Amino acid sequence: MRASLRIALLASALASGACLEPRERPASTSPSCEGCHGTRESAAPPPGLWLSGGKTGGEERGVGAHHVHLAGDGKLALAIPCGSCHLVPQGVDDPGHLDSALPAEVVFSGLATTGGFKASFDGTSCSVYCHASSLPGGSVAKPSWTKVDGTQAACGACHGLPPGGSHPKTGTCSLCHTETVDASGAIKNRALHINGKVEVKGGGAGCSSCHGGPENAAPPVDTTGKSSGSERGVGAHQAHVRASARHAALACSECHVMPASIDAAGHMDSPLPAELSFGALAKTGSRQPSWSTASLRCSSTYCHALDGGGNPEPVWNAGEKMVCGSCHGLPPAKGRSGAAHPPSSLAGCASCHPAVVNAAGAIIAPARHVDGKVDFN
Repeated sequence: MRASLRIALLASALASGACLEPRERPASTSPSCEGCHGTRESAAPPPGLWLSGGKTGGEERGVGAHHVHLAGDGKLALAIPCGSCHLVPQGVDDPGHLDSALPAEVVFSGLATTGGFKASFDGTSCSVYCHASSLPGGSVAKPSWTKVDGTQAACGACHGLPPGGSHPKTGTCSLCHTETVDASGAIKNRALHINGKVEVKGGGAGCSSCHGGPENAAPPVDTTGKSSGSERGVGAHQAHVRASARHAALACSECHVMPASIDAAGHMDSPLPAELSFGALAKTGSRQPSWSTASLRCSSTYCHALDGGGNPEPVWNAGEKMVCGSCHGLPPAKGRSGAAHPPSSLAGCASCHPAVVNAAGAIIAPARHVDGKVDFN
């Protein structure tokens, strides 16, 4: 806008008293935002800019959803600062204020661009972090600026219930977001919602709220709702954590860091799939076990890769059945002292390990098998 036109607009504003005498409040001796748009409660329209007739209808672009965003009267979030969508001038005649033609320029920053999101406005709809443009599973990806009927702020409009991707398949938000939402699903602390962060604070919910079931917290079901053993998130979990005829139940900590709470470091702040961290049993005998993401196999674990075993690196999600001889030879290559193991048949195991196996070769004390020790009599 040329300087002469800007001066003319300022002169008109001063002559009318509009910029010096804000609507719905006593005359002021200094210009204020409310003098040209908004009310004494908020500078956000309605009403719209006085130069445009002071329109109040939400269907007007100059009004739209301004009040919903800036008045902070919604149930979902605190008031959003003007600077998230506009350049806020320090003075009436600052560059970028009255020197631009209507409608006002939209310049996104702050919350709207959380995570480096490239927010945009096409004159009708917004594409911003705050709505489904960057959040998974929402039903309204680009909300209409002039459709102010509440439907675009309904639960599920901005993100799925539950969100998509790797989010646990539970719709009970209060399990992990206790300080943000209550058991009914209502937002109870607006400062912790639509604030650019995922506020994870659990209320004592058990591990099986997000994975596992009534028997234990290990999949199936995994955090994405899958239950097939061929899925990486399911695999052989139950074969390990459930007691069997060959071994006692293994603790989850033998393969994962067990969090003290939902929001503990290394738990929900890490992307799926879950991190592996081998425990003491897998490292028995100074072994250095490892996991291959490419082959889905564990290597060098005490539990499988013993001397002479026929399947020292079983595939995690292949459903392979472990039998006598899978983990160690029959007989093993080495004995307890490291010397060659005496030659024997399966039936001969009971001669030296009668507390663990019977004369038929069957395990009679699962808790004393695959326990990191050699029970030798």
